[in-house]
Amino acid sequence: MNGLMSQLKKTEMKLNRIMMVLPIAIMVLTFGSCKKDEYNSRDTSYVVPPPDVPSKPVDPTQIVFDNADSKDGWQTVGDPVIEFSGAKQGTGYLKNTIANGSDFMQFIKHLQKPLDTKLTTENGQFSFWWYISDVSALKADGQIEITSGGDADKDEYGWDIAPMLPNLKNGWNEMNLNFKDAVQSGAPNPTAVNFFRIFLFTSSKDHSGVVTGVDGLVFRAVPQ
Repeated sequence: MNGLMSQLKKTEMKLNRIMMVLPIAIMVLTFGSCKKDEYNSRDTSYVVPPPDVPSKPVDPTQIVFDNADSKDGWQTVGDPVIEFSGAKQGTGYLKNTIANGSDFMQFIKHLQKPLDTKLTTENGQFSFWWYISDVSALKADGQIEITSGGDADKDEYGWDIAPMLPNLKNGWNEMNLNFKDAVQSGAPNPTAVNFFRIFLFTSSKDHSGVVTGVDGLVFRAVPQ
């Protein structure tokens, strides 16, 4: 009997110790489960979106002469070629190469129906992109021409290439040619343009192939 009582007494003491420790364990577990995990902030209010880049507005005075996306109606030395890589406007550009052993290239376009540019000699401008692979190979000769006479040197606005050479670079050049600065032959009519030509020369016939081309031929009023 005394042994049984002693055993019960020991059991009671163990239970008491367990009851004393249990609240502390519960507190520790509760604190651990309530600890806030730290994450990088998802607040994006400080992120400034890139500004919208407005597209360049189309000049309301612009009249297209030719986009040079097709070789229809074009004449060059040799067969005209439309290059679809690296165009400045549209899907392609007209190009050709002055091969070694040659020194001349030209691009010609006749319009079947005269084009009314709605401009005058005083406010008109002819603009196009001109590609030259090697400006240093060019001779100070040649001309850019637009006419209302249906052919070269007939009622023509003409711009000599020679004074342009110092400002030309290898690759694409934007040519903005004012009617009033042109050498006029006959009586060019800007309301009935029907012919374009650019012709150029290399300084010699001994050279690497010189690639040249035109793209985006338009008329517009001289920008303010």
